[in-house]
Amino acid sequence: MGLPFLYIAIGILMGITKNKWIIRIFEPLASVALGMLMFAIGANIGSNDKIISNIGSIGFYCAIVALSGTGLSIFLAVLSERTIMPLEKIRQKLLQQHLSIENQTIVEVAEEKPKSSLFLTGIPLYILIGVVVGYFFITEDRAWILDYIFTASLFFIYVGVGVGLGADLKVFQYIRLLGWRVLILSGAVIVGSLLGGYIGGLLVPFPLAVSMIASGGMGYYSLTTAYMTQTLGAEAGIYGFLINVIREFATILLLPVLIRLGKSAPIAGAASGSMDTMLLPVTRFVGQELGIVTLITGVVLTVIIPFLLPILFEIFQ
Repeated sequence: MGLPFLYIAIGILMGITKNKWIIRIFEPLASVALGMLMFAIGANIGSNDKIISNIGSIGFYCAIVALSGTGLSIFLAVLSERTIMPLEKIRQKLLQQHLSIENQTIVEVAEEKPKSSLFLTGIPLYILIGVVVGYFFITEDRAWILDYIFTASLFFIYVGVGVGLGADLKVFQYIRLLGWRVLILSGAVIVGSLLGGYIGGLLVPFPLAVSMIASGGMGYYSLTTAYMTQTLGAEAGIYGFLINVIREFATILLLPVLIRLGKSAPIAGAASGSMDTMLLPVTRFVGQELGIVTLITGVVLTVIIPFLLPILFEIFQ
């Protein structure tokens, strides 16, 4: 249990240096490692007759958990926006201060961030290849190969997570400028995700630990998949992956609807993705002025998730 924190800490120290060479090296390495992890998970699925025969119902159950967490996150975020954290006042404050990130607009910052092209194009293919390989070639005496792939991929994913966190720590300076009330939105997303994970977990035939930890990932599919695979096994890992990916896809599809509920709704739906893959699309709906709130929410959640998942594991295992 201690190794993930050690790997993340190593990555944070590397990321704090702001060394562009380190960041450029570990971004593709973490992406490749995620692809290899998906391949190994796919191979485990392919070699598991129970999962193969129930893949349709598994997807449906994952959607229930994902939408429960997303929906309650959005509800609590909108409720907080209309009561104790009016985003319109924050927007006016940002306009007065002309706040930007190192003299860049939030849209420019978003466009510089990686868009997870590997996820959009390669990862589903890796899973499919893994399923085929597992179904036809992975026998019990060859399972050790997957263990080595798991170990190596988890190392690079955790270090890559740390590098990303270390490179983005400057965002906490903006929290002081805007006031600590801006963190209420992050709190609403956390509470809503966990409450939704609990309710969703009662509705599906997954262990409660699976639904809670997956919902606690709040869209951070790479770290959540890695952690659940390491602690609960490959089958749980694919559940965690699907639940968090469904959350991201559902938010993208529903952005035009969510913005009508309140400016906090798209941010809450995107959750941890607000710091990278979802930063640009969400900002274009909530407005450039609130892009910094979007980024802050994503970074805060991303920092909390590595510590939240082990707590949930200890409580619900």
